[in-house]
Amino acid sequence: MRVNINDRSGAENLILDGWRQVETMENWVGQRPDDYEEQVAAASPSIFTVEEASDDHAAAVSMLPINPYNRLFREPNMDPQDADFIRRAFMVKSIEGDESYVALSPDDDVVGYMSIDALKGPEDDFNYGQIKFIVVDQGFRRMGIGALLVMKAFEKHKFVLAGTQSRNHGAKKFYEAHGFSCTAFFRTFHKW
Repeated sequence: MRVNINDRSGAENLILDGWRQVETMENWVGQRPDDYEEQVAAASPSIFTVEEASDDHAAAVSMLPINPYNRLFREPNMDPQDADFIRRAFMVKSIEGDESYVALSPDDDVVGYMSIDALKGPEDDFNYGQIKFIVVDQGFRRMGIGALLVMKAFEKHKFVLAGTQSRNHGAKKFYEAHGFSCTAFFRTFHKW
């Protein structure tokens, strides 16, 4: 359950009802830049490609590094191996129904992955995508792969939403560097 960061009474009521705060999150939103084509050209290292993910990529996607800030890894009642298994299963499952993309090396190795939920509204100009997962293999970071994946999101969506843990400074810097703005803070509670 999520509660606005300023809703003190709502948080207190959840705690009294047995809920436990697990983290503070931030929502970020980015809008397709006016110079989208130029940014794609600048972000495109010629040796990497981005394509739609398929079941053929599932095993490689499951081996990409997992966000150490994920709440599953801080859950006291969960074995770390179980948390790792659950998180990887979510990533692989996201290939099936969502918009999902892989970044490939020249040898066709999966070096990055992004999954997006498409959010459509009643009006045609409501075209949002929400990043569920974005991950780049540690050995390939700072090579423009994350930028390629984000630009792919802007190819299909005028606005792109993302959420991250408040203490994940690397993710926050990444989103900010790609034109995203933080729009909301909230607390996440679980009742296990």
